[in-house]
Amino acid sequence: PMTWVGAGALEAELGGVRLPGCEGAAAITGGCVLDTKAYLRGLALACQDLGAAWSVRKVASVASLIRGDADEEAFDAVVVTAGAGVRSLPETREALVEAGLVSFSRGQSVEFRNGPGGSGAGCVRAGVKLESALLCGEYVVPVGEKVVLGATHEQSLENDADLDAPPLDPALVLKELESAAAALWPPLLDPLLQGDWPALRATVGVRVMPRRSHLGKLPLVGRLRASLPAVPLSTA
Repeated sequence: PMTWVGAGALEAELGGVRLPGCEGAAAITGGCVLDTKAYLRGLALACQDLGAAWSVRKVASVASLIRGDADEEAFDAVVVTAGAGVRSLPETREALVEAGLVSFSRGQSVEFRNGPGGSGAGCVRAGVKLESALLCGEYVVPVGEKVVLGATHEQSLENDADLDAPPLDPALVLKELESAAAALWPPLLDPLLQGDWPALRATVGVRVMPRRSHLGKLPLVGRLRASLPAVPLSTA
């Protein structure tokens, strides 16, 4: 359930940290932070326990999986859940990207130590350590011993090379996110302004955004209409 928490109660919940200009927040009781990599590893293991087989291969098209190209096994059904990878398959590129049903936005985040580091650097002021995820456009999220601050929004990229470029220097990403850090989690800002808190690293990802309708941005699910070659039935 979600409940409204006033500014005073919120500051007390966060260890007495002052949040200037904050009127309160919607608290999600029982909410949790999802570590995407750990989640996907767990999902893979769960599927293996159910008898699924995993393989890593370079796929040229959905049609090639149906045909069984290059002595590969042919599949009678293919489900594409490729995220930003829909740009690389001709069928999904035509059906989603070229049809204007989705767009892409690159986002960069920076990671820091949650708590004091070896030189005193860390997400800490007066012994405060972040325990809850905070979200308001941008986000500050504790993940294990790290805090993740993100994310930038880079939407005017012209080609795949721009989308797939490596992350910028953490200091440059941090400069863009500095104001978000100040608003969301003030203890984050003090070490940053003092130059006493180097980022551990910057990370980058590409968001896939469905076209907005009167219902908002909804996930896209459907059958690919791209023509696939007929697979002859065996008479053996």
